[in-house]
Formats: sequence, C-alpha cells, structure tokens
Amino acid sequence: MLFGWLQQPHVREFYQRDIPVWDEIRAQYLKAAATKSPTKRFIISADRPIGFIQAWRIAESPGYTAPWGIAAGISLDFLIGEPEFVGQGWGRLILIRFLKEVAFPLFTQEDLCWIIHDHRNERATRASIAAGFRHSHDVAIHGSPHALLQLTKANAP
Repeated sequence: MLFGWLQQPHVREFYQRDIPVWDEIRAQYLKAAATKSPTKRFIISADRPIGFIQAWRIAESPGYTAPWGIAAGISLDFLIGEPEFVGQGWGRLILIRFLKEVAFPLFTQEDLCWIIHDHRNERATRASIAAGFRHSHDVAIHGSPHALLQLTKANAP
C-alpha cells in the first residue's frame, strides 16, 4: 500500500523524489516498527486506505528541525496516496481531524504543531492553511525553498 503510494507521480514530486525501491522502503519502515521510534505512524482511511500520516515530538528528535530554528512542538508529515482523493479537500479535513483526535491528545505536553511544504506544492500548502496553519518562515531543504507553517493547539479548528 505505502510502497504503491510512494510511486504515484503526485507523491514522488514532493515526498519521495527518488524512485522507491521495495527493499529500501521495507527496511526503513520495519526498522522503525522494531525500535522505540518516537515517530507515530498511521494509515489514513476514508472507507478504504487513502494515505499515510506521521507525527513526532520535536524534543525527541531535535536534530531534524534544529537547522530551522525549531526546538519544541509536534512535527507531522502526510501524503494522500490515492490520486482520486487529491485536490478534493481531503488534506484540510485530514489535518483538522488528526490534530484534534490524535496528535494533540497523543502529545499532551505540546501546544504547537509544525508542517513543512515545498514551495511548489501549492495544494498541500493551501490544505494546511485551510486547516489553520500559518506561515512562520522559509527554509531550504536540499537547496529547494520550503515554507514552514505552524499551528497552536489554541487556534486549532
């Protein structure tokens, strides 16, 4: 399922630029499942699996976000792997529900959430803004400009 989604052109453009190799993807996620990874991973379902979302406390993996000047909060990534669900408003709904029902309750000590999008990924940025995220600042990842957005628990829809 996830491997198939990572091969979708709309996912590869922003989330998995390299052509996914089954053994590498399998090893990556099996390793995470076998360890006490601070990242919590979930399948997004809308009567059937349509995507993937993960969240973690930044304090548990500070090296990842330190270059961007972020030391606290929750960070999350997600993708909608099924093409027919892309551009249909699902991103906003997924973010709102995940933050309210999973991320903030799971990480109760945190009151801030961060998400990052490649500047070219206008759909994802619009979905995040529609879910209540606000632009914080821009960062470069592998030489590409990305927008870093934040949402406080108090401002979550």
